[in-house]
Order: sequence, then C-alpha cells, then structure tokens
Amino acid sequence: MVNMSSWGRLSADEHKVVPLVDAATLATQVQQSLPGIAHGMGRSYGDVCLNPQGTVWSTRALDHFIRFDDATGILHCEAGTLLRDIQRLFVPRDWMLPVTPGTQMVTVGGAIANDIHGKNHHVMGSFGDHVHSLRLLRTDGSVIDCAPQEHSDWFAATVGGMGLTGIIVQASIQLRRVAGPWLNTDTVPYANLDEFFQLADESEAGWEHTVSWIDCIGARGRGVFMRANHAPRTDWPRTGAERKLAIPFTPPFP
Repeated sequence: MVNMSSWGRLSADEHKVVPLVDAATLATQVQQSLPGIAHGMGRSYGDVCLNPQGTVWSTRALDHFIRFDDATGILHCEAGTLLRDIQRLFVPRDWMLPVTPGTQMVTVGGAIANDIHGKNHHVMGSFGDHVHSLRLLRTDGSVIDCAPQEHSDWFAATVGGMGLTGIIVQASIQLRRVAGPWLNTDTVPYANLDEFFQLADESEAGWEHTVSWIDCIGARGRGVFMRANHAPRTDWPRTGAERKLAIPFTPPFP
C-alpha cells in the first residue's frame, strides 16, 4: 500500500497501486485487481483521482507515441503520454496541442477524463473538442473503440467522465499548426473588478489566450490581466540576448 495525494494535498490515504505496463495484458491485470480507478499524474483537483484504501491503476507506463500524420496533425498515442512530451516533440515541428492546462505534467487520459481547459477556452473550447477517437477498456475485459461517430454514447460519457466508464488506453487527438513557441503578450494592471470585466469583454474577440490574477486580499479586487496571441515568425526574437529581453518581468504594483 502507498500513501497518495491529489494536487491539493488535502489527504494522504493508503492505496494499492497497480502499474499498467503491457497493453497486451491490461484486461487481465484490471480484472485481477477489481475494483479500482485509473490514475495518471494525480494532478486532478479535489479527490477524483483517488480511491482511499482501494486500488488505482497507474497508466504512466502507457506513454508510447503510436503514429502521427504530418499532413493532418492527428496524433495517436497511449493514454499515459504526458502533454509535456507532446509539446516537446511537436512544437519544434510547428505543431502543438490546441488546449493546454496550467500544468504540462498531465496525461492524455487524464486530460480527456477531466475534459480540461486552457487559457484559450473561449476560442478553442476544451480538450475533448479535439479528440477524434479513444479506446476504452472496461472492467469486464471488453474494449470499446469510440468516437463522435462510433459508439458516440460511450465517447460522450467518457470525455469529462472522470474515469468512471473505464480506462482510456489510447487516443487520437488533433494538433494545430503554429508558427512556433512564441507569443505576443500584453499585461494590464487593473484597479477593481469593474475594470477586470471591461478588460475581459474587450479582449475576447482579439486575443486567443486570456487569464487574470486577482488580489483577493485587497479591498477593491485589483489584479493583473494577461492576454496573448501566437507570434508570426517576423516577431520572433532573433538572438539569445533578444530572447531574454523578450520575456521581461515588471512588478504590476508598487
């Protein structure tokens, strides 16, 4: 038994961890250790990735890239693949994930099960909007290949289903073309919540990525609003010194 916590570290209860390693024996492993729940990197909010005093099936070893179509941008990979590893491999090739959360240490299976969102939710939607298909292993040993057009009820229940329909084993996801890793960014301090709402409304049409930090201690709700768009190659810094200058940090408040 292993003490496990979720990202919030509110508990550290004992779990029996069963690593899922070999795709050929997954059904046997799962049926020999019922009941349980799939577990990726444990970055979920709350306790949805935990099963105190019970079994978790760790998917981290299922991290293989299976195939990639450079013409369409469709990536087929195992569910334990980290979003970090996808970005590291494909951004230099001018492809990237359409949706990324606040941490790169998330598995593809976890991203689908939680239907995660990024800072561009108003433009690109959530992670599940870019999943073409997935392979689901049920606890009775059956395997369901599902997509919006095939076993669509299983697909809809699994995207955002918190792992309760079974274990996501593989997935095909759509990557997007990008010029590269750089963003044109704008950081705007605001004094109160009225200014925040005005900035949010003004930024929605012209900026893909928007996020804000709000000072919950200050009486007026001051904060910092950050917005960004992907930079064309003509805007990229050309030298190492320029790259350092391209990422300045200015304290938002005196």
